[in-house]
Amino acid sequence: MKYSMICMDIDGTLLDDFQQIPDNVRTSLKKAHDMGIKLALVSMRSPMGIDMIERQLGIPCIKAAYAGAYIYDGNGCIYSKTLSSEAAVKTCDAINEAGASLWIFEGEHWSVTEIDDWIKREISIVRHKPEIADINLLKPYWCEGQRLPHKFLAAGEYPVICRVNDELKRAEVDVQPGFSSRIYLEIMPLGIDKGFALEKLCGLHGVPKEETIAFGDQDTDIPLLTAAGLGVAMGNGIDNLKNYADLITRTNNEGGIAFALEHILNKA
Repeated sequence: MKYSMICMDIDGTLLDDFQQIPDNVRTSLKKAHDMGIKLALVSMRSPMGIDMIERQLGIPCIKAAYAGAYIYDGNGCIYSKTLSSEAAVKTCDAINEAGASLWIFEGEHWSVTEIDDWIKREISIVRHKPEIADINLLKPYWCEGQRLPHKFLAAGEYPVICRVNDELKRAEVDVQPGFSSRIYLEIMPLGIDKGFALEKLCGLHGVPKEETIAFGDQDTDIPLLTAAGLGVAMGNGIDNLKNYADLITRTNNEGGIAFALEHILNKA
């Protein structure tokens, strides 16, 4: 089988538990790139969080931030979809009422209402400080269709973020929520998930879906794996994801992407 694009989640997939790309993974992706295979980073991360990983990899990539709500390359943004005005206000209220940490992402901007322990943890990972925003000043802009977010994130203990998810469902808010871990609920525009991102990338770059390989480890990666020609679950991935995978490789700490590509590309 010929493969033309490799789509990868970042955290828990491309990166090991120390936020590093294993040497064998970097080598295998360089080999794939030299073969003419496009590399795509498909993540819930913001552009700034993805760009630092592309720099670490040292290979130019196509990038889908916010699960595909913001797709860009070296020439800038090539696709953008934000939450609606109503969805932005209702989502913000649901997060605040549940007592979760509120994060707002608009393009390359990350805003929060205060610096709490959840945000300090993220700052240590992405090495970037968010802007402090006043929600009472932002909401009027949202109501006028301006400065609308590409993504909200609710951070907190699992029962807290579950309350946010339950309220969004109860109120039938037009959003696409998904748990990227037991402490993060990612809230995207309706219709946006990583499967959408893969399909959009294929359309933008003229790649048949059948010629794609996808790697992931969490619930939010299920649409990515099911949309791809070949879906590969990381060995450290959650059990539910593995039910949807065509292959299961080794863990992120073992460089599972490299082991899978050695097997797949040698047979291609």
